[in-house]
Amino acid sequence: MNAYAYNQFRILYNREINERGKSFNDYVYGAIEEYLKIKDRLMMTPADHEKLLRNLIRRSIYNDLLPYQRKERKAYKEPLEESHLIATPPKHPEEILRNFPVMDSSEIDRNTMLNKIENAIAGDDVVKTIFTAVCLKDYSLSNRIGICRDFGLSIDDFNNGSRRFMRIIKKIIKNND
Repeated sequence: MNAYAYNQFRILYNREINERGKSFNDYVYGAIEEYLKIKDRLMMTPADHEKLLRNLIRRSIYNDLLPYQRKERKAYKEPLEESHLIATPPKHPEEILRNFPVMDSSEIDRNTMLNKIENAIAGDDVVKTIFTAVCLKDYSLSNRIGICRDFGLSIDDFNNGSRRFMRIIKKIIKNND
């Protein structure tokens, strides 16, 4: 539960302690207290008890958002689990780009790969912005909200641009295999 709470907390607050002075551990302890109060009245399987604990943690973290944070969150109204919308190739492009150069001399090095990607995305400002965020500024492609906020993209532009970005990378990787 600690890992789940930590992940949810870091996505929303991006720091160790939020404005209300709570850390992710406080939410875990609060959820456990709430759970212990109601567990005897529940007829559930062990897996359902785990889901309940996760829901209690998530709900309490979201309930402590300040009004301006909720307003900002609504602007990006995307469930945290919607990463399935971004198609990923069998080899994740971020890992491939970080692992270049490879030891095999027949392979291309990272700079050549980045140059090929830059040439392929020429003229597409949204994809170029995503390329800059992921390849040059070390953002994760799954950090959709952070990229949109820091680089001024809308969620729809990001979704469409990231799919184009992934297709370009797949094509370049396929041509280099």
